[in-house]
Amino acid sequence: MQPPPLFGEIDFKLHDFGARGTSSAESAGVGGMAHLVNFKGTDTGVGLQTAIEHYGAAMPGFSIPATEHSTVTTHPTELEAFKHFLDLHPTGIIACVSDSYDIRNAVANLWAKELKGQILFVALHEGIVDYEAIGRRLAGWAGHVSVLIVQRGTVVKRYS
Repeated sequence: MQPPPLFGEIDFKLHDFGARGTSSAESAGVGGMAHLVNFKGTDTGVGLQTAIEHYGAAMPGFSIPATEHSTVTTHPTELEAFKHFLDLHPTGIIACVSDSYDIRNAVANLWAKELKGQILFVALHEGIVDYEAIGRRLAGWAGHVSVLIVQRGTVVKRYS
């Protein structure tokens, strides 16, 4: 189901993929429902179900097209995977996993050069690479990229 056109992009600027990191379906439902208070983008189905069952919400949220590591690695290169995904979804908001092989290359060469102008928002999760440096580089792209550094589901720094 596609979101109605009356929803603005702000409703989808923070998308909930949080169910995979919870300790139970109940935790995912409560957390997913809390996310839906302010945003409409979610892949936490149990959050939708909880909001509908407990509060009678009609349809409190919607998914967006998103890649995952397995869909990126089925292509010969990350660049081919990204181009294919962008061809499938030429407009609207998407989520594209960019650390399947080499996050530094994906940022410095693929998104910054090959696909420049195709990206508006990046969420970087904690890990073994220097996400602070990557965040600063991404934020320098002509002022049209927002970057969030996310640790354990919490935004700890924003570059714009």
